[in-house]
Amino acid sequence: MSFLKRKRLWNNALVPATATTYYTAPVGTETQIIAISAMNTDPSSSYTIELYHNESGGASADKDQVVEVTLGPNETRTFFHGSVLNTGDFISALSSSANKVALHGYGVELIQGE
Repeated sequence: MSFLKRKRLWNNALVPATATTYYTAPVGTETQIIAISAMNTDPSSSYTIELYHNESGGASADKDQVVEVTLGPNETRTFFHGSVLNTGDFISALSSSANKVALHGYGVELIQGE
């Protein structure tokens, strides 16, 4: 039996200037990303964020990049409606300046049972 679990995939996180993993699909689980929201917390400067969908065992690379966008001061954008992560796949991100962009992730896990 399988079941769906809607959830926040990770809590509010400030994005560093180096690629960091935010969510990894657990063993026996496929995850559909419903939304990833990125918010520039700085009221006066713009910053660029890069989002990656990495395959299990991989590392963030240009081939895995799915979004690169510059956020204006206090701007929020939402991405990824419908992307699916297989077991071990993961979402990572980096920003042009550390700790200025907040990232939130929401989705549905399809958990495979016996």
